[in-house]
Amino acid sequence: MTNVSNAKAQKRQGNATLQTYSKRRKKLENKETDVDSAFDDTEDLTLSNHKKQLEELAEKDPEFYKFLKEQESDLLHFEESDSDVEEDPQYEEVDGKDERLKGDENIKRDFSGRKIIDLDFVTNLQNSLLQKDQLEITVIHRMVAAFTACVARVGADIEPPSYVINDSDVFESVVRLCFTYVGKFLLTLIDHTKTNPDDKESDSKLKKVGKYKKKQYRCWKNHGNLIKCYLHALLQFLNEIQTPSVTVCTLRAITDLLELYIHFPKLTRSFTRVVIKIWSRRTDECRIAAFLALSKLIRIHKSSFPALIKRCYLEYVMNVRDVKEESWPLIVLMQKSFAELCVTCPEIAYQYAFVYIRQTAIHLRNAMIAKRKDLIQTIYNWQFMQCLYLWSQVIAKAHRHISSKKEDITGIMELDYPLCQITISTMKLFPSLKYFPLRLHCLRILLIIQQNCHTYIPTLPLAVELLSDALLMLKKKPAKGKETQKNIDMRCVLKVSTAHIDDAGFRHAALQELFRIHLEAAHIVQQSCAFPDIVIPINQEIKSFVRNCRSTEFSRLFKSLETKLQEQSAYAKGILNNSDVDLTNEALMKHLERRFQAPDAPLTKFYDSWQKVWKLRENALNSVDTKPVQQTKPVQQSARLNPEQNTTAAMKTKSTVVVKANKVSIKKDNMKRAKRKSEEIIVTAKGDEDVLEDLMLSDAED
Repeated sequence: MTNVSNAKAQKRQGNATLQTYSKRRKKLENKETDVDSAFDDTEDLTLSNHKKQLEELAEKDPEFYKFLKEQESDLLHFEESDSDVEEDPQYEEVDGKDERLKGDENIKRDFSGRKIIDLDFVTNLQNSLLQKDQLEITVIHRMVAAFTACVARVGADIEPPSYVINDSDVFESVVRLCFTYVGKFLLTLIDHTKTNPDDKESDSKLKKVGKYKKKQYRCWKNHGNLIKCYLHALLQFLNEIQTPSVTVCTLRAITDLLELYIHFPKLTRSFTRVVIKIWSRRTDECRIAAFLALSKLIRIHKSSFPALIKRCYLEYVMNVRDVKEESWPLIVLMQKSFAELCVTCPEIAYQYAFVYIRQTAIHLRNAMIAKRKDLIQTIYNWQFMQCLYLWSQVIAKAHRHISSKKEDITGIMELDYPLCQITISTMKLFPSLKYFPLRLHCLRILLIIQQNCHTYIPTLPLAVELLSDALLMLKKKPAKGKETQKNIDMRCVLKVSTAHIDDAGFRHAALQELFRIHLEAAHIVQQSCAFPDIVIPINQEIKSFVRNCRSTEFSRLFKSLETKLQEQSAYAKGILNNSDVDLTNEALMKHLERRFQAPDAPLTKFYDSWQKVWKLRENALNSVDTKPVQQTKPVQQSARLNPEQNTTAAMKTKSTVVVKANKVSIKKDNMKRAKRKSEEIIVTAKGDEDVLEDLMLSDAED
């Protein structure tokens, strides 16, 4: 009986011990959970810290540690979670008390206790990078911490780092050092092993495009936190810096590390947002560097293409509300680079191109049905027109693109017909003289499609229809008493007021542009066997314009065009009469097209001569805009004040004396200085102001 009671007592004592151990185990598990959550939030718990905690547990309670070792050994074998590859950290500084460089204890500190980086610190870092055979991790930590100080110096909203930079030379040295070495050493540190397809890709839209590959790294888990902090610091720095040269260098450094960025979804999205903002708002060199970075991201990470193409389109639409002479080349750069991005993944790009072109058609349909002024203004604005320009460039690039899989690009190529219908309908929506420049833009869009897509578009007949509007414009004599505007860039004009219609300078620019469109359209259809039949009604309309035109200059201009069209028609008929035309013989038709466009063809000679004239005019206009105006008195005064520069001053004085002697040249120079504002925008009269309305992007049809 006593033995039974003793056994029961031992059993109760054993159960109590197990319950105690169980509670301790649960408490440790909860502690591990808290540690894991803290790791996800701050990511500053390392493997060494965890081992240190386990060693302390073994010293304080060896019996419980032995129990865990026997029953719950998985709690003692802690490994870092893979979640750090999928989730991005909040930005924080990489620093450690146990990681010290040689001489770090001698660094000066400011009033807040932060270490001040000087040139000696930078020199020690550089020597550590170049002189040691095997790079120490502490050196990389210090370089990232120093770059964090650079990020704080440019104005990023981050917590005060442990280092601070107070000198611009030190700042420049640290940035150059990090851009040159840190990325390369990080790639060496994590040790690239192999590349495997990403089997987790499940997006049906991307299956046909192909699975992207991620590089695998042997030491990724050990240094993931350091890599993420540096990559995030680069984005912070890029977002704050404004100098074009530094922006380009930063983009190059980031582009070299895109293989690391794609492992972090949040950082990839931040990268896309920051770089697209640069692509749409900065200088041309910054935009080109941003485009190269986006292009590389698409090549190595195709799943980011949908979000990237949508954001690029929205940024483009937001930044083309107002078009000026200096912004036009940047807009064209955006159009062509966007087209390059689209042909990288044409199957996905087709889906978005179809939706956005359909949205423009919905806006146009609503305006055509209601005929309200507000709805017309949603069509007749720069955003709508630049969207048409954008998609014309995309379709043109698709037709020129050489791809091994022709079926991938076919979808975008077939969008040329709906875009042409939208453009023609836009041209005929509100036929008013005030929107004469807008209709010239529509003809330009049609010419882009016709020239690159090798399909017939009635651009020449549509251009001839504008001759009647030109007669109405020239019917009234130019207004007197106002200064005539010269060298107006018609690319930057969308709508004009009644006062500017009566201006002789605007009339000259508009008719010159209309003549150029006529000639370019005729040159495109010159290769067709049907050219003699196409130009018959065209010549009749041009003859009618020449008879009724009151301007001798433009009568002669269009008369010369009509003469060359007749000569080219006779030239083409002679070739056709001497050839056996077989429309089913493609080789014969190609041969005839080359003969129609021979260098000795009348229209070819006429077109080439005008091309040279247009190029000379554009170069002259650009030189006038960029040439500084010299003043006589300041130059002479500087010659007296600076005797050592008498030779240069005498040359300048001599040139100004020549200008002073020529009163006509002085008057022209004054007009050149005064014309800038009038070239940038055509100011509308009271009651004729443009109502700027955003182009609403939606899928609604009503």
